[in-house]
Amino acid sequence: MPEWPKPRRDPNEIVNPDDLWEIFAEPAAWKRSKRGNLWRNYQGKTVTIFGRDDGYFAWSISDKDGTRFSRGGYEDEDEAMGALAAALPLD
Repeated sequence: MPEWPKPRRDPNEIVNPDDLWEIFAEPAAWKRSKRGNLWRNYQGKTVTIFGRDDGYFAWSISDKDGTRFSRGGYEDEDEAMGALAAALPLD
């Protein structure tokens, strides 16, 4: 049976930022790649959290316009996810 499309949120609706974080960080939405990177599709973009060679973590955002990467490194995946969320419009 086909899945019904999710209703779009009214842009004028006031949304609690904590609710947006919970939607973004929902563990079931994230997958592990063969390389062990966390990734998911979010708002038409593929977002990824990956380990760097220096032991820190970083993020990337890929869409039809290309890929951009975090400038800094983060101590763990949770910190990188927080920085990634800050780089995206969570709506």
